[in-house]
Amino acid sequence: MKDASRSIALSLIFMAIYSKGDLGLFFGQKQKEWFALCRDWLYRFVFETPGRFLLLCFGYLFVAHSLDGIGFQKGFGYDIAIFLQSAFNAFHAKGLMYETIVTSNSFFQQHFEPYLFLFSPLADLPFAPVIFYSIQNLAQVGVVAYLVKYLNEYLGDDRNLKLAILFLLIANPYWFGLTHYEFHELSFVPFFAFVLFDAMKVKSIALAIFATITLVCLKETIPITLCWVGFVAFFVCKEKKQKLMAAMVSTVSLLAFGFYFGYVLPFYTGGGESMFNGYYSHLGASKYEIILAPFLKPLAWFKAIFTVTNIEWAALWALSGMGIAVIYSPFFLFALPDMYLLLVANGDNLKHFGYQYGGIMLMPFAISLIFATKKFRRLYPASGKWLCLIGCIIGLSLCNIRFTKSIRMNLMTEGYGLYSLNFTDYLEKIPKDDVIYTNSFEVLPFLARRDNLYISKEGYTASYHNSAGIHVIDTSTGASAPEGCALLMEYDVYKVCRKS
Repeated sequence: MKDASRSIALSLIFMAIYSKGDLGLFFGQKQKEWFALCRDWLYRFVFETPGRFLLLCFGYLFVAHSLDGIGFQKGFGYDIAIFLQSAFNAFHAKGLMYETIVTSNSFFQQHFEPYLFLFSPLADLPFAPVIFYSIQNLAQVGVVAYLVKYLNEYLGDDRNLKLAILFLLIANPYWFGLTHYEFHELSFVPFFAFVLFDAMKVKSIALAIFATITLVCLKETIPITLCWVGFVAFFVCKEKKQKLMAAMVSTVSLLAFGFYFGYVLPFYTGGGESMFNGYYSHLGASKYEIILAPFLKPLAWFKAIFTVTNIEWAALWALSGMGIAVIYSPFFLFALPDMYLLLVANGDNLKHFGYQYGGIMLMPFAISLIFATKKFRRLYPASGKWLCLIGCIIGLSLCNIRFTKSIRMNLMTEGYGLYSLNFTDYLEKIPKDDVIYTNSFEVLPFLARRDNLYISKEGYTASYHNSAGIHVIDTSTGASAPEGCALLMEYDVYKVCRKS
């Protein structure tokens, strides 16, 4: 109720600002002038001096997310630890592996993400998690920079509309997964997708090649989308050079897809199926069965599409602007593969805005919405004011104070964030040659980058209770310290002890 009342209050304020007070029944001339001044200052700050606005965006992300790298966060830690350990092993010539955290041998058994080699030298630096998060946040700020650029280019001098559309895009809840779900390769997809789009637009072959290669090196599922993007762009683009670039995008994507599934994956696993197939096991065991599921398993495919979760997911995108984008812009076609893969997946987390998966659609969605708004305004010029007001109100309802909560978590909540520095600093300083056993994912980022780290969340007592070494135990799970384990430190529900 508190969040709803805040959203309503903010909606009324923004309505007044964007409309210069025209819809404010209780506003006099002075109030209208004040609202106009606020709107004009905000416009200049965002669109005329974007450098300061982007710096502010990065500052927010640094406080709200990068600081997760030094402060303990309940419910998070596994993914960033996997990336830290893999980069650490690669830097120390042990291959791109994370065998000290889980029993799997090579990262390539799970995913095709060779870009991780670029992060290897950073894994040994102090505050490596903060560095990883900050690089990820720079990519998000880069996306905002592209949004400002295209809004300036395509919506002209309509200050109200540009501010409203930018706010609607930034308030999209799927940003939250990209910026706050630990460190993840999919968080880089929207930025490099914008780079590719811009390269196609300015007809820069070198930049298009760079963006395409970077994208296919982020994850094995990206080439599927890129192959489709190149195919659609080949028919949409009119100039010969752009058609050539579109064909290049599809060709490189097909080569990357074939290289991983035809050579790398069989080399490590003896088969050609990715672990990502698990999200589609209800449709088939192989990628070809999944692709042909509408014909091979029509009933299972129909049930996978028409679920309550999918209806809510589709309604959220439609409400946040996809409705007008689909009608008035062809660029939404670029998002079709991702939309389809998310719809038929059996994992609800793929469609939840707290995770990063849905965020990969933000680039085609944003481009579609900007171009659709331009076309809609040209066709219905009298509706511009209402369009910006509706966009602003929806944006506020979608935002729902979620981002301010993340700042409070890091700075002002006892037991989280900066309040846990003594604990995380102690974990970081445990000698690297000590063997560590734990039942908690949350402590992994501060224990990773070592040769002997073992985790068993459910079977800790049975697996490691009698093992000699350092034990970091989350007692809230019901686990207890091994008998004869000398207590070294205690923090909240965590105990650190040494068993000889």
